[in-house]
Parts: sequence; C-alpha cells; structure tokens
Amino acid sequence: SLPDASGPAAASTADTANRRRDRRRVEAKLKLPEQGDEATVFEDVRSGRVVATGYVRVLYGDHGAYVECRPDQVAWDELEARNVTAEYYDLYRALPPGRVQAYLQKKAVADKPN
Repeated sequence: SLPDASGPAAASTADTANRRRDRRRVEAKLKLPEQGDEATVFEDVRSGRVVATGYVRVLYGDHGAYVECRPDQVAWDELEARNVTAEYYDLYRALPPGRVQAYLQKKAVADKPN
C-alpha cells in the first residue's frame, strides 16, 4: 500500500549520487518537489487530457524517477490496460494519442535485485 500524502513526510529516496542527480533534474525541469500534494494536475503532453490530480511523492530508484500516486488520484478512464499479467505491476497507457504510462503496483519489489 502507498503512503498517505496527508501523513508525515517519508524519508527521501534520493540517497545515492545518481538519485540525487535525478532529483535535481526533476525539480528543475518539472518543478515537482519530492513530497507530493493533492492539487498538482498531470496532463498527457500529447493529448492534453488530465491523467492524475495530486501525487504522493516522486520516488527515486536505480532506474529513474517515478511519480507515485494513490489509485484515487489517477484518472483511470483516460488509460487502457496493456499488460495485466506481470507479477509485480499492471501496465496502463494513455488512450491514443497519449503518451503517459502508469504502473499499478501489485506486489512490493523489495525481493527483486537491481
């Protein structure tokens, strides 16, 4: 389950040099602070459709940055399922002509090596 955006701030996941570099890029280019809010609107750049309102945090991992949302913050009607057979997540993509990808986490990845 995802952290509650209204609860205490989670520890930063920008804890290595490459993750801190990614945080600087996200904060400079996208103007997204690591800790989320309920008001930020995410639009698909290609379609202009709203795909989420609010976010929990930006999660920095070894494979890049991810915007973490609660399921109720996502406009699921603007997305279509593309792969729902993966063990750890379901993949959704924005309706054409959109570009957004969303992963619905089904299982924690703590047991997966990087």
